Amino acid sequence: MSHSESSTADRLAAHLRAGTLLDLIPGRYAGTLLDEAEMRAWDPGHDIDANVLRDLLRGRVVTDPDPRGIRLRGARILGPLDLDHLNTAVALTLENCLLEQGLSAVGAHLPELVLARCWLSHAIEFAFIGDGMSVDGSVALAGSMLSANTTNGAVRLLDARLGSQLNCSGATLRNPSGPALYADGLQTDGGVFFSEGFTADGVGKLGAIRLLNARIGGELNCSGATLLNASGPALRIEGVQTNGGVFLDEGFTADGAGELGAVRMLGARIGGQLNCSGATLRNHSGPALIADGLQADGVLLR
Repeated sequence: MSHSESSTADRLAAHLRAGTLLDLIPGRYAGTLLDEAEMRAWDPGHDIDANVLRDLLRGRVVTDPDPRGIRLRGARILGPLDLDHLNTAVALTLENCLLEQGLSAVGAHLPELVLARCWLSHAIEFAFIGDGMSVDGSVALAGSMLSANTTNGAVRLLDARLGSQLNCSGATLRNPSGPALYADGLQTDGGVFFSEGFTADGVGKLGAIRLLNARIGGELNCSGATLLNASGPALRIEGVQTNGGVFLDEGFTADGAGELGAVRMLGARIGGQLNCSGATLRNHSGPALIADGLQADGVLLR
């Protein structure tokens, strides 16, 4: 570890004790996604070794961390952030950070995980994998860019369990080799949000966004989202159950291909309304919508 990395790590430990944000870009507006090239060109004072974050979350560095957890902005995370099977009481919030080798949290237990306006990528693996993870609160990817090149999803959350919501508002997920999001069996006590300019670009029959048999404690909100798949469904939510409505409105666009349909909702059970007002569903080689066995407690708006 270089002197700069060590100094930044020591500062982060001090902020964890105090429960305060370590802001490495204090002069920059916090509400936008920074340019990736700019982040890659940061000086070493922005570098944090991924193993340092794991050790902080494990309680090996700070024995009495503040309940607000790790709060870090403007860092370049060196190496893959491996949180697999980690059981921690320390929340993790990263803002405007660059994770060049992605994040793995398979089987992990966290109070909360926030990745706001971050860049996560991996050349051959997942940008973010959280199969079987348990989070007491929310997982937030709001405003982030996640890209990978794998047949199994840029983001994969198979059988993950969230005590609150999955918030992907304004995020962009890209995968030229498979799904953008693969989250069969996901369970959330709150809503799932793919809104506010959310974009997903994937390929193949698995679907660009895939939530088969998910259990959503609130609404599924895709208002204004753009979902693209040139060789399969744009949205697959067969067997999904929601306690709230499903919103495919306000300019929602699903552009898919093939006999499985652009939007596929077989056997879905919606606890509120299904709102498709202002939506555009396209499929030049098959159905735009397949919804056999769909049930909704509220009205259908189209």
